[in-house]
Amino acid sequence: MDSAAAERSLPVQMCMALPSDLLTSLEFRSTTNYRASEDYASKGNFDIGGSSLLAFALDLRPSKDTEVDNPGSNCELNALIATLSTGPLALADKAGETNHTLLLRSMRLDGLLLQPEKPATAIDAVFMQDHHANLCVNGSEAESSGCLFGEIRSADDFPSILNDRSLMVENDTHQFDLWQFAPVEDNGWVFLGETGKYVSVSSKRFSRVRPLPHGLLVTLAGVVGEEVRLTALMPNSAGWTVLEKLVKLEHIVAVVALSSEPSESFEDVLQV
Repeated sequence: MDSAAAERSLPVQMCMALPSDLLTSLEFRSTTNYRASEDYASKGNFDIGGSSLLAFALDLRPSKDTEVDNPGSNCELNALIATLSTGPLALADKAGETNHTLLLRSMRLDGLLLQPEKPATAIDAVFMQDHHANLCVNGSEAESSGCLFGEIRSADDFPSILNDRSLMVENDTHQFDLWQFAPVEDNGWVFLGETGKYVSVSSKRFSRVRPLPHGLLVTLAGVVGEEVRLTALMPNSAGWTVLEKLVKLEHIVAVVALSSEPSESFEDVLQV
């Protein structure tokens, strides 16, 4: 199967593979991704964080089972996890029922997925319950002392970090928070990218962000006619001021200056 796929330049997905199967994929030329989740209809289909650790180590892309945009199917959480997985985003809607607005949070106008360089994976704290050699003190209260993070037997046991985000899609039942971190440049500026996307600064959109003396120079790509809203934080004496710029692409690549000084801003965006 691998030889036949390689001869035809076809990618292969392993479905419901064992760890031993994934290790075997190192000898195959065509295997690019694998099903990291349970079936869509199961309650555990969101939990791909642990499996994705192995996938990243093997240079595979974990794939979440099909995503449905119908209200009541937790469609936004499905879309988010599929996007952050770095694997395929497989739609399973009825014809004509795909949520176009929701889908565009995951991709460019031409359908190219705006994904991270590394799949979203479980953090170390998920596995901490058996590793407390440096924290446990005889006679101390286990959880308050930090010896025990908590007993985790299912997804319902994970502690809430900031679960006050309202549900965005009618009848969905899962609340979630998406935290994104951005570096502060040496000049104090912060580039937040496209805040309307799940991955706001994807390499599929932005190829370079360079600091200017009083701003940022951003190189981005997309589809002719596509509108891209850029957001940055401009430093001030009290912190930062939000700066937004809407760019309509006239060519597939544009270079945009975000600046507090008119002399550093392009009157028109440089389109190449």
